[in-house]
Amino acid sequence: IINSGTIRGDYSILATYAASSVRNPQEIVQNLAGGVLDGYDFLDIGDDQLLNNGQVIGDVDMGDGDDSFTGTGTVSGLVDMGFGNDSYIGSASANRAVGGRGNDTLAGRGGNDILVGGFGNDTLRGDAGNDTLLGEWGDDTIRTQSGDYVDAGSGNDVVILGDFTFEIAFGGSGTDRLVMAAGARNFDLSAMVNGARVQGFEVLELKADQDIIVDSDSIRKFTDGGSVMQILGAASNTLLLDGQWSHSTDVTIDGVAYQRWTSGTATVLASTAMVVQAHGAEVFGGWDAVAAGAAAPRPGDEAGLDYTNPIMALGQHLLFDDPFTVYPDEVFYADGRQVFISDGESLLTNYGQIYSLGDSYPASITIDFNGPGQLVNHGLIYVDQIAEFGSVYYYPSFAVRMGGSLDALPLENSGQIFAYSVPGSAIAVHNAASLHNTGSISAVSEHSRAIGVNAVYGSHIVDFTQTFYNSGTIYAEAGGPGAQVYVEGDRFVPAQYVATGVASWGSLVNDGHILAVLGSNADPALLTVGVYAMNFYGNSTQPANITNNGEIVGVRAIVFDDYGASVSSHQVTNNGLIRGDILFLGGNDIYDGSQGEMAGTVFGAGGNDRMTGGAFADTFNGGRGNDTLDGGGNIDTAIVSGNRSSYTVTQTSTGVFRVVGTDGTDTLTNIEYLQFADQTIRLLPGTGVSVNFDTADPSVYQSAMNAILDFDGNALGGNGSWLR
Repeated sequence: IINSGTIRGDYSILATYAASSVRNPQEIVQNLAGGVLDGYDFLDIGDDQLLNNGQVIGDVDMGDGDDSFTGTGTVSGLVDMGFGNDSYIGSASANRAVGGRGNDTLAGRGGNDILVGGFGNDTLRGDAGNDTLLGEWGDDTIRTQSGDYVDAGSGNDVVILGDFTFEIAFGGSGTDRLVMAAGARNFDLSAMVNGARVQGFEVLELKADQDIIVDSDSIRKFTDGGSVMQILGAASNTLLLDGQWSHSTDVTIDGVAYQRWTSGTATVLASTAMVVQAHGAEVFGGWDAVAAGAAAPRPGDEAGLDYTNPIMALGQHLLFDDPFTVYPDEVFYADGRQVFISDGESLLTNYGQIYSLGDSYPASITIDFNGPGQLVNHGLIYVDQIAEFGSVYYYPSFAVRMGGSLDALPLENSGQIFAYSVPGSAIAVHNAASLHNTGSISAVSEHSRAIGVNAVYGSHIVDFTQTFYNSGTIYAEAGGPGAQVYVEGDRFVPAQYVATGVASWGSLVNDGHILAVLGSNADPALLTVGVYAMNFYGNSTQPANITNNGEIVGVRAIVFDDYGASVSSHQVTNNGLIRGDILFLGGNDIYDGSQGEMAGTVFGAGGNDRMTGGAFADTFNGGRGNDTLDGGGNIDTAIVSGNRSSYTVTQTSTGVFRVVGTDGTDTLTNIEYLQFADQTIRLLPGTGVSVNFDTADPSVYQSAMNAILDFDGNALGGNGSWLR
């Protein structure tokens, strides 16, 4: 658009918004001298350019993309550069501009400007005039000239003084550096901090031929309550220490060597090239007077631009292939719609908070990736669906729904991912090709099903390498079976399981906590499952191996999917704690609990299974087939399906029993109880104690009788009366 006339309307320029994988065309607007744009200018998605040599009446929103704004004209409102790595160059008038998100470059030129960096590592330059320069979040670089007001904000910022007539320079939080203007000059730190023109800096960089006097009290003021001050300098710089100081062990920080001087709790770290000596009679000064003219405008409604609000409403924001980072203090939210969507190779890294909050339509999604994008979460991702529970059918609400591409990089979570729904199913993470979790993943539904991690690949579908890593917590809490259509995510797990910790394809290794429980609204008779192990698209011959080094909890802790009538020989290796039953299928399955604890029953179903217990009490039900059961230590139980009369029980050697019945021949070792349908018997191993009563010496058989112990290894006791 090239304009030399007048374009007037509520929107003088409105670029179409399209949340799709096709980039919007780049908008290039030239508002020539004499041209007027009267209205709101919204350029939206794309790497847009706006050259303004005329007049803009209203605000300008450059939108998403790496945009540029420049020109000699005027803008009555503010210029919001939006998302992306943008470039803004103002005019000689009083400019108001905010960088928004991204690593932006903002220059004010003339006039008393307000430039706000926003989120990202920004570069701000006020140029002529008494300007307000706000770095806000990120590692910013700010250059002053004249009577500027500087608030660098959070992050490790650098403030470079163009001269010594600035009004205020605040470093803010982080490790901030103040760089002196060039020119030979001597300073006294106590004079520099007098009047609070400078504070919140941890590092001072001197230029050539500049000396400085430092005392311990001024260090605390310069660093805004800190106790350590770094001074960067060279051989032409001298540090004069006022008071009692001692030289201690030198240090190296970020490759720079420093002399370390201490006085009480205060420490000065000075570049090793600098000259350090005691303060004598030298008298040095501080800053120049603040530049003349109207003071730099303070941010606020009256000035037309305030500090950036870190909380932003954002709905269905399309991510392209460029990385997108949500910063620690940043909050994005939507009204039940997706906050971020992508069908490309996006990388979304979250250090902040992302919410989707719905109260009308009964399903919500926070992150929705349809392609091979990657999510790295160090913050909070939350979906909250509070629509009333009624008689309609509900779809699941997802905190994170991934594309499931085998080529995608893993979903990494060290923060919190939480899905909450009143009416329908809640799924925290769905369809991740691989998962690395060291944080917390939770799904809670008040009236329906809940799945912590759904449709994840525990192992690669082709080479079977491990793709699921959990050393954190995965939690699912269900309120009931719900009334939803099983078409989006929760259809993989049978409806009888209302809460599922992890539903995975292939083998899985757990080093953390996986829990599936019932909520307060749920019928206590409902079933939950900790890990539901699914076949690779119905492949009934591929085994799944579950290794637990942490904790798995559910009414049924581990269940193997019987889709395709699986005959695979699955295996569970328990080196941790399992609370709940394990359900194998018809293959020759293996349970190895020799190094763990099992609070539940291991069901073998069909096949010739092998089950091994450990130091805790184990319960095994081999089912059909010729099973080998070893209880290990403690008091263990084997279960068969029929009545006692249908089986023969034979001790083949000490502590080893053969049980023969209609469901096969089982070999029991270190099993103390055998449970039938109608009774339970104790299996008494050993050869007994020989007692010889054919002796005239009663002490002989009395000693033998005293050697008889009960099942727990305790003496039988008695009243001391023996046969004579």
